[in-house]
Amino acid sequence: MVALGRRRYKGRLEERIGVAGSPANALYAVRAFLRGNRNVVTLGVTLRSVGIPSSLRLERPLFVSFDPPDLRWSPEPGGPYPAFRGTMQVRESDGRTQLVLVGRYEAPPGRFAAAFDSSAGKRLAHATARALLAQFKNALETDLTTVKLVFRV
Repeated sequence: MVALGRRRYKGRLEERIGVAGSPANALYAVRAFLRGNRNVVTLGVTLRSVGIPSSLRLERPLFVSFDPPDLRWSPEPGGPYPAFRGTMQVRESDGRTQLVLVGRYEAPPGRFAAAFDSSAGKRLAHATARALLAQFKNALETDLTTVKLVFRV
């Protein structure tokens, strides 16, 4: 277990997603997306994605702080999502841009804490990271498409 600030972060997390566009524009687009949403991102994660046979979808807001390369998120109080502290890097691999989250997560407080120590909690932390990266990818690629459309008109 690693103590960072007042929280105790215990699980290591690393997730990545490939995105269209250049690495130089990726961090700018993510920052612009967060700024436009006042650093609040509503994530939806299905219980099936964490290995629970249910179609129930958890949708709760996260507060995301991003000062490159440092990225943190904290869930709405009482929510099921973990807190996270780490970095987001942009890498180029085989001519493709990747967003990479690396850091540690902490179980949410309250009634979700006990269940989080199970393997489902680890899967939820990773599903949360993947959902956040998917939102970043969508914002980056939407921004890229919008720029292309503007120049074609």
